[in-house]
Parts: sequence; C-alpha cells; structure tokens
Amino acid sequence: MAVFAPKTIFFFFLHALLLLLSTTFSQSKAALSSQYYDQTCPQAEKIILQAVYNASMHDPKVPARILRMFFHDCFIRN
Repeated sequence: MAVFAPKTIFFFFLHALLLLLSTTFSQSKAALSSQYYDQTCPQAEKIILQAVYNASMHDPKVPARILRMFFHDCFIRN
C-alpha cells in the first residue's frame, strides 16, 4: 500500500475542488440578444451601418471582412 505525503493529498483535493467548481460555473446563463441596445443606444444600428458604409467607400472589402470576423470570432447560436 502506497503512503502519500500530506502535500500530495492536499494538491489532489485542491485540484478536484477546482475541477468541480469550474464545471459548476462554466454553464453560463448569459445569451446574446439582437435587442440588447434597444434601450441603452437606440441609434446603434444606424451608427454601425454608417460606419461600415463609410469604411467600405475607402476599401470595398470591409463588409466581407466584417462578416468573416463575425462567423469566425463571434458566431451567435440561436
């Protein structure tokens, strides 16, 4: 029968506790919403549309690059 040092046992239980806590808190209830800015900044869509339009006047690839960024980095699951 192997005898473990108290330090080893402590780290084992610490690791088990952290693993348990990480799985408990990893299930976030937060979700993205298309109406997020309706109350805080009702002009948000108009401002973003104008900014993208102005940027695409200087570089026509901007809309495609933004779309690619959303699909690769900020994919929204409904």
